[in-house]
Amino acid sequence: MRVLVINDKRVSKLNLAEAAWLAAAIDADGWIYANTTVEIGKRWPVLNVAVCNTNRQFVDWAAKLMMGYVAITRKDKGHLGWKTLYRAEIKGHTHVLNILKQIEPYLIIKKENANKIVTFIEGRAWGRRSPESCQRISRIVRDSWQNPEIRRRRMEGIHRWRKPHGPCKKCGRTNGAFDTRTLCHNCYRKLRRARRSAS
Repeated sequence: MRVLVINDKRVSKLNLAEAAWLAAAIDADGWIYANTTVEIGKRWPVLNVAVCNTNRQFVDWAAKLMMGYVAITRKDKGHLGWKTLYRAEIKGHTHVLNILKQIEPYLIIKKENANKIVTFIEGRAWGRRSPESCQRISRIVRDSWQNPEIRRRRMEGIHRWRKPHGPCKKCGRTNGAFDTRTLCHNCYRKLRRARRSAS
């Protein structure tokens, strides 16, 4: 196993034997899951790939190959036949895509699900909110703006936090945008440009 950097994240590069072993482990004792309940503020559905087993060494090896973490799903409570259940898991679109593309040729039971998630990740627009989340936020903001009380509070908040200022020290301007209490937007930009060029 080698370590690569994709999108500023460290991911694993598996050889054929490691990829086949991990695919068998996920097919038998794991899952490939997409949480499609996108809440406000979340960009995209949460994706994860995991392997569960009562053997700690087995789970540790799976976590090492995926470069994931190990968690305890269920603790041994002392009942007859109960054992502690460990879970190796990865989250995040970059990590999930990297692993699924490497193990996909060796998957059997979960191959179709893996292909769906790979297609979804490769087709998404990086750095943007999901379309469903954008529509929901837009609808909530639009509906809340119809309420006169909410509209009044928002406008009062804008005026309350606006910085009080006198005339600009450089040009004497009193109206328009001010970046500081003493300099208007244009003069402040000129001052910053001059400092940058001097340094």
